[in-house]
Amino acid sequence: SSIYGGVDGLVFHLRGDEFTFSSECLGDTTITLDELKSGPVSGSLNDYGFVAKLLRDKGGQGGDVIDLRPHRLALMWGGTDETTDFSGSLEASDGQVEVIKELIFERNDEVTEAGPASSITWTSSIAGHKDGLFVGVIPEAETVLTLEVGEDSFEIANREDLKEYELSNGGWIRIKHAGRHVKGGNEKIGRANGAVPAVKAKIENKFEQIPQHCEEILEEISTFDFGEEKNDATDVADLLDEAYESNNGTDLLGRCRIAHKKFIEIRQGVMDASFRKGHAKFKDFDPGQWFAGYVDTVADTSVGGQKILEGFKNQDGSLTGEFGAGHNVRMSELLKMVLTMSNHGQGSGQGLEGLNDHWAKGFFHKAKELDLSVSGDDFTAPNEYATRGEVFQTLVESLGIDSNCDVSSLDFSDLNVSHKHAVAACVLFSEGIISGTDDGKLKLDSSVTRAEMAKIIHLALQEFVNSQQDADELLDDDELEDLDDGDDLDVL
Repeated sequence: SSIYGGVDGLVFHLRGDEFTFSSECLGDTTITLDELKSGPVSGSLNDYGFVAKLLRDKGGQGGDVIDLRPHRLALMWGGTDETTDFSGSLEASDGQVEVIKELIFERNDEVTEAGPASSITWTSSIAGHKDGLFVGVIPEAETVLTLEVGEDSFEIANREDLKEYELSNGGWIRIKHAGRHVKGGNEKIGRANGAVPAVKAKIENKFEQIPQHCEEILEEISTFDFGEEKNDATDVADLLDEAYESNNGTDLLGRCRIAHKKFIEIRQGVMDASFRKGHAKFKDFDPGQWFAGYVDTVADTSVGGQKILEGFKNQDGSLTGEFGAGHNVRMSELLKMVLTMSNHGQGSGQGLEGLNDHWAKGFFHKAKELDLSVSGDDFTAPNEYATRGEVFQTLVESLGIDSNCDVSSLDFSDLNVSHKHAVAACVLFSEGIISGTDDGKLKLDSSVTRAEMAKIIHLALQEFVNSQQDADELLDDDELEDLDDGDDLDVL
C-alpha cells in the first residue's frame, strides 16, 4: 500500500490469539485478541498511525470450522493387500462424538468405545478390503477433532481437513462430511440394519473383478441407513449376493444394476416412511446429500413468525413433503425466501398487473415498495427463473449490506466487472457466502437450484441476519421458548 494524504485498510477473519502488524513506517506491533475485545488498538510513529478494531466477535464460529451444528462424518480406511492393523480413535477437543453405524466390520473388527463421549475407539485388522464408521459429532464452541490410526495423528479443524490421508502402515483413511446428525438419532430414525454391509464384507475380496460402476453401486447401497426396513435390506443383500456369484463380468454388472434399481425403490419407501412418522421434513432426498444440513436448518428457521422455506404445496395448500433440490429457483420463490429472512415480509400495494391471485403477489408488492433492482421491467412474471446475479443482488439489497467492494479483486474467468450484479457478487464472495463454481466461474446469468439457494440462505443467516438483528426481531414467542430450552442455538 502506497498512499498520500489518505488511509488504506483491510477487513479480515482472525482465528487465533494474536497477530502482528508490520509496516516500514510503523515498525512491528503485536496485537492480542483480548486487547481488541477491550476496544480499538492504535499506534503511531513519526506522524504515521494505524488503528485496529474488532468488527464482530464470532466466538469461534467462523465459516471455516467443520460444522457447529450436530453433524455426521463418514470414516473409511483400507488400501493394503496384507493383513494390516487400522485400530484407532477419534477425539473431540470440546463436545462429544458417537458411533452411529459400523460399515463392513467383520469378526476381527470391533468398536471398543462407542460414545457419546469425548472420544471413540475401534480395532480393525483387514486385508484387501475396507472398513468404516458413521460418526455423530455434537460440538461445543470451536471443536477440533483428533484422528489417530496407529502411529499417525491428524487434526481435523476445518472443512479443508476433511479428506484422504496416507498412513504409515501403507494404507489410507478418508474422512468426509455426511450430513446432519440428530442427537439420539439411532432411536428416532430406527436402528441401522447390517444385512447389506455384511454381504459387502463377504464379497469384498472380489473387488478386483468388479466394474467401477458396480463398485459405486455397492458403496451407495452399503452406506444407506435402512432403519427398521430389515426385510427390504435383506432383499437387496440377496440380489447383491446373486450378482457376485456370477463369473461373467457383463452379467455381474447387469445384476448389480438390478440390485440398484431395487435399492432405489426401497430407499424411496424408507424416506416416505420417515416423512410420515415425522422424522424427516422432506421425502425426496436422504440425509446424506451435501445440501441436507442446509435445507434442514433453513426449514427450521422462522422470521417474524413466517417460515423461510417450506417445500412444495399441492392445489389445496397442503405440503407435499417434496423439496425439489434440483429444481431451479423461480422469481416468486426468491422473493419469498429473501424477504422473509430479512424480516420485510409481504406488501399490500396495488397496481402490479398479471399477478392476479398468485400466492407470491404480496412479496412482489413488497419488492416494489423497497425498490429492489429486480422490480424493474417484466417484474410481474413470478414463474420466471431467477439468475444467480439476481439472487445475489436481491440478497444484498434486502439485508441492507454495505455494497462497497472492489470487483477488480475477484478472480473469476467469466466475470465482467461492469456486470450489473458484479458488486453484489463481490460483497457476498468477500463474506464467504458464495464461492463460485468448481470451474472457477461466477455464472451470474445462469439459474440457481433450490439446493444451492438453501446453502446461500443458510450462510447469509449466519453471517448477516444473526449478527445484525436482535433475536426478538427474528423469532416468535414459541421459538424463544425453544431457545430457553437450549434448542436451535445454531440459528442465532
